[in-house]
Parts: sequence; structure tokens; C-alpha cells
Amino acid sequence: EGAADEAEMIGIWLPAAFLGHSCIPNVSYAFFGDLMVCRAARRLEAGTELCCAYVSSLQPHYLRRAGLQQKFGMACACARCRLEEVVMDRASVHQHLTRLDDIVDRLADGEQDLKAA
Repeated sequence: EGAADEAEMIGIWLPAAFLGHSCIPNVSYAFFGDLMVCRAARRLEAGTELCCAYVSSLQPHYLRRAGLQQKFGMACACARCRLEEVVMDRASVHQHLTRLDDIVDRLADGEQDLKAA
């Protein structure tokens, strides 16, 4: 949903199957043809579980949760999800994101300048 939604990809990369999920990933990945390259997002201690985001980490909690449930049959309980669940209710997040989308649309159409936003 929205610009943060990612394209579907299908393939078999056995080493990638060992990557866990986190909404605060410690690795990122990219595809170059049929080659998948993983890179640490920060310094990692030996033995640290490698985690990527199975869904876009740019989405709000309720969309990440729905995507994980729909695509992978799982729920995330990372620190970010637990925090967002407590401090942000879905209705207010949706309201703020809708308002931001409207501002971006007006800026893109030249109907509003950034200072007025």
C-alpha cells in the first residue's frame, strides 16, 4: 500500500532463507540479476542473528503487521512494533499519513509551497 510497498519477487536463495525478520533490520539486500547481495546495516557482533525487513519498514505498524500476516502468516514483536503499538493508534497514524500525502500531492502539483506546508 502506498509508495513504500515493494514489488513482488520470486526465487530460491537458500542462504537468504536463514535471514530473520525485524522492522529494525540489521542487514539490507539487493538483487543484481539472479545474485542476491546482503550487507550489514551497522556493526554486528559475531553470532548476531541477521535480520532483514520482510515487508517495507517505511510503512506504519498496522500495514507492516497486516503484510506480515498476509504474506508470511506471522506477527512481529520487535522493539519498534511493541513501541508503535503502545504509542500510536491506527486511526491517528492513518489521519497523519493521509494529511502528509495531501501535502505532498499539493507540493508536487505546485499548488502549495513548502513553507506553507
